[in-house]
Amino acid sequence: MLIYQDAQVRHYWLVNPDEKSLECFALRGGVYALVASGMDEEVVEHPDFPELVIDLGPL
Repeated sequence: MLIYQDAQVRHYWLVNPDEKSLECFALRGGVYALVASGMDEEVVEHPDFPELVIDLGPL
């Protein structure tokens, strides 16, 4: 994560298929902030991508 942060990659997402989780981080003030997350059957909506809705159930 720090490598991407240092390179100023604006978004960093972690998908864990074993835990059935999604964490979405966005670069805010030079550091990553968790802006959206979900687990199991939840639906995740990212504030920077208002048209994107991710249903974790099928994943």
